Amino acid sequence: MLLSVYFRVYPQAIVVSGNTYTQRELLKSLGGRFEGHSKVWRLPNSAENRARLQELCNTCGGGELPALDAESHAAEKPEPQHSMPSETVGGEGGLSLAALLELAETGLREKFPYPVWVVGEVQNLGRKGHIYLQLVEAQAGKAQTLSVNAVIWQNFIKPIEARCGQDFLQDGLQIRCLCDVQLHRERGALSLRVREIDPAFTHGALALAREKLLRELRAAGQDRVNKNLTLTRVPQRVGLITAAGSRAYGDFCDQLRALQVPVQVVFRPTPMQGEDVLKEIPRAIAALHDCDLIVITRGGGSASDLRWFDSSEVAAGIVAANVPIVAAIGHHEDLCVAEEISFMRQKTPTAAADYLAGLFVALETLCQAQRAELRAALQHSWQTVQERYLTARGGLSTAALAQQRRGDRRLVEMAVAVIAAAQEGLQRRHNHHRDLAYMLHEQARQRLTTDGVVLQQLKQQLLAVDPRPWLAKGWARIYARGGLVKSVTQVAAGEQVKAVLGDGHLKLQVVATETATNRGDSDGGRTADL
Repeated sequence: MLLSVYFRVYPQAIVVSGNTYTQRELLKSLGGRFEGHSKVWRLPNSAENRARLQELCNTCGGGELPALDAESHAAEKPEPQHSMPSETVGGEGGLSLAALLELAETGLREKFPYPVWVVGEVQNLGRKGHIYLQLVEAQAGKAQTLSVNAVIWQNFIKPIEARCGQDFLQDGLQIRCLCDVQLHRERGALSLRVREIDPAFTHGALALAREKLLRELRAAGQDRVNKNLTLTRVPQRVGLITAAGSRAYGDFCDQLRALQVPVQVVFRPTPMQGEDVLKEIPRAIAALHDCDLIVITRGGGSASDLRWFDSSEVAAGIVAANVPIVAAIGHHEDLCVAEEISFMRQKTPTAAADYLAGLFVALETLCQAQRAELRAALQHSWQTVQERYLTARGGLSTAALAQQRRGDRRLVEMAVAVIAAAQEGLQRRHNHHRDLAYMLHEQARQRLTTDGVVLQQLKQQLLAVDPRPWLAKGWARIYARGGLVKSVTQVAAGEQVKAVLGDGHLKLQVVATETATNRGDSDGGRTADL
């Protein structure tokens, strides 16, 4: 049975194989050391260890296997030193390729007369009736990887599927398989024929990676980041991340419609399986940053199907989200990392829709309770107010009558005081108006006297500059384009001028100009021949 534990006893060690993952703590306590290249535990050979292992096998199945000579020699003898042999196979002429491959095939049959457990990573998976794949192993410190072609014949597929599930193989998955080692002489290539696959190894490797990632997230405090976000009491926009046209999408939306949950679903179609999950889910989470809640859901699947949700990339997307996330991955047996670090975990898409509906039901229940409390409080307050009103009304009636009488007396006193003050004010205003009238009369008289003197002075000044008396004596005023002509230098020969007389004006043309010195005039000015 694949879930049993087997052991072989050698002179220096005990080798334990089978379902050792669940017994790793016991094997460690017995001084065991796990060998990753062969996926077995090596324990010190002691009577106590043999007894404990036999007891373990009696409990979970399995038992002691006979020791193999080849393995015994490999465990006890040091590796031989490489040197040129004194005699070579095939003589001096050498071997043909066919002979070489036949010897190699014979050597493989002798070395591997039985199936062996082989560990590797699945790559280039394909189905053509049979299942074809490559088992790949990275080499430490080297860019190249080791790879061997493998095949699962059709008659082995159904028994393996019965133990491991329908989608038991995926690219990138680390597996442990029981294989026949073969050499194809036609191609000169080594190949493996897979008989069985150990599901416990794959589950154990995935569980170890999951636990390691969870430890790292918990150590950094990132497992609580999304859980510590605050979910609005009434989410209006709900982001949905799932595969387009999937049953998970239909179950979630149908349940929301059936329960009449009043939310807006913002759908972000995203692959839920394969390597695209690692980059597309973080992108979808970031794109739905303006939602009140994000639901990541799919319709369940095997552990290998769901391993993408145990990845550090998806975990980083959830940690970076500023929106609470409900993870409904649909895996009942174990929680994936995405569910562990999300705000809320639900089993199925329908359960996620029920959770949303429950938020509104809880809100309605809270509203009804508060409505009842408010109604009771209002009723109590109304009764208290009525009682206070009846008590106060009697006291107010007596107080109002007394206040009214005091008010009447006060009004009479105020009316008398107002009348006296009004009469006194009117008298003061009358006296003030009389004084103002006298002052205005005096000021007006003084202003008229002053303005008369000023007008007389202005009249004398105007008469002094009036040209009319001079014009009446025969004087004239000459105007050119530049205005009043005061000097012969303001006009030139041929220029038109205007002479203003007492009874009209003349339009003249200057023939020539002469200064007073040129003509001997006594006034020292110029004369013009017009």
